[in-house]
Amino acid sequence: MPRIKFCSPDIEAAYRKESNVGKKVMLAFAGIMGHIPKANKYLVATKAAAKHSGTLSHRLVELVRIRMAYHTQCRTCMTLRFQEGLDDGITQDVVCSLEKPQEAPNLTERERKALEYCDKFALDWLSIDAAYFDGMRKLFTESEIVQLGMVCALHLGTGRMMASYAVTEDLPGTMQGPSGDHQYKPWEVDIDALVCDPLPDDVIDEIPQEQRPEVLKMAV
Repeated sequence: MPRIKFCSPDIEAAYRKESNVGKKVMLAFAGIMGHIPKANKYLVATKAAAKHSGTLSHRLVELVRIRMAYHTQCRTCMTLRFQEGLDDGITQDVVCSLEKPQEAPNLTERERKALEYCDKFALDWLSIDAAYFDGMRKLFTESEIVQLGMVCALHLGTGRMMASYAVTEDLPGTMQGPSGDHQYKPWEVDIDALVCDPLPDDVIDEIPQEQRPEVLKMAV
């Protein structure tokens, strides 16, 4: 069981009964984050919007997400693959390229630069100065730079949080054991071990029209 107790006995019972790994992991997340359901709802929607509403490809975003998972050592995040990334060209060979992304011939120049930014964001963020952004502008639009920063920020924070919760017992053997600094590697798990559908990003559509300006103000 994860280190955080589930919010409801019913979800815990469903979790224990479920045999499908993907569904079981999602139930674990629901059981944990159900303690603050409204906040979790908007967190999921924000992550989905950061991934889906910009012009960065699903493949690039998925590569950055997985690389960030390596830095946070969230074993669930390292194992998980989103279907939209797989549909956009993520393969086992492409995931394996994340071991040494700057040397990988099967990554594009944009992908390598995005992954370099991801590494800096996680490990050396104060080195991201005006000159560095000038270099990024040769490959990315201003909106894409902001989208990339949002993806990195959201997955850095939630990855560290989930790593501490340890939703790991249903993961492959390569993801089992005590936590360690960069001990676990996403390229050492099978690409089909934990495939999930895209995150739902239509939460804003559920808010009454008259309440939307207030909700959007809160988001800012």
